[in-house]
Amino acid sequence: MDNREILVYGTLENWDLGRFVPVNEADKCHYGGYQEWLTEAGVPKFYADRSCGVTAATNLLFYLATNKPGMSKLCDHLGDTKAEYNAFQKELFDFFSPSFFGVPTINYLIKRVEQYSQKKGAPLKAVQSAFVWSVDNVRAYITKGLNS
Repeated sequence: MDNREILVYGTLENWDLGRFVPVNEADKCHYGGYQEWLTEAGVPKFYADRSCGVTAATNLLFYLATNKPGMSKLCDHLGDTKAEYNAFQKELFDFFSPSFFGVPTINYLIKRVEQYSQKKGAPLKAVQSAFVWSVDNVRAYITKGLNS
């Protein structure tokens, strides 16, 4: 019998506004970034296509910087325009230095996020869990982390 903790789906603070990571572009509002935007910052398409981990980290750090007290140091490009988001995404791309495989493992992603946050003076520490993996449990785990 599996005795691991089962988590229940939760909700993000500010989620009711539908504005997890608002990125404004002319008459559109995106909710989070897009890795292909890195090409507009000079990253070759080949590497932009392999930068989903960078974009996920950008969304995470931007959300924490704009929604959590004491975390604004994580992002020097606070603002809601595509240009500001993309400048931050490019900064993280340069910091993560993804290979031709992208960000190779979740452990590498965790290590680089922790190193980046430490460097910025707002240290983060990954919390891993052994709960049963399901869509609802993953959502709840992410929600709990973002709301902590």
